[in-house]
Amino acid sequence: MKPQDVGSALADLGGAVGDAGVLSIVAGLRTGSIEEGIGGSPSVVRAMPNTPARVGKGVTALAPGRRAHDATRRLAE
Repeated sequence: MKPQDVGSALADLGGAVGDAGVLSIVAGLRTGSIEEGIGGSPSVVRAMPNTPARVGKGVTALAPGRRAHDATRRLAE
């Protein structure tokens, strides 16, 4: 999803997510913005994968939101 389309997608979700886990790979979108856009108390983890074609290996940085549950963190890992 393109960052400019996220706002309307989050609005469509409304509060339907509740406290479910949400994993985002949208570049440049803070976890707080996702939490606010969805509403409720979503357990948000942001993942930023890289694509190192040259070495054939990858790494992903994870950033849990302020309400991220341990279960969501473990699932993201």
